Amino acid sequence: MDQVAVPGRKKTLYFVTWLVALLATGGINPVTALSLPLFPAGLAVAFDGASYGAFSVGAIVVGWILYLVHGVAILRTRSGTLFWVLYAVFVAALLVNMHGCQRDLTNAAHIH
Repeated sequence: MDQVAVPGRKKTLYFVTWLVALLATGGINPVTALSLPLFPAGLAVAFDGASYGAFSVGAIVVGWILYLVHGVAILRTRSGTLFWVLYAVFVAALLVNMHGCQRDLTNAAHIH
């Protein structure tokens, strides 16, 4: 039996990855932690190239829905190979999202 097929191990890996991504994005800073509900806007910033459209309610809701659907797929899969493929896509999305968040925070820091 594939070790990752054990539901507890998949959940642990999935949620620890989320925790690391959120903390790395700025979850330790109390001011930045307040903006964590806006986290999916980082995906829009990364793909759109401009932050002004990223913070629309629609973009944020769609981002959370994508993460939710993808998370359910990751946690429900029984195939070890499919799990790792979905997990790799998840990690890539988080990295792109984190980059978008950092880029937006950098741009916001230059506002006078």
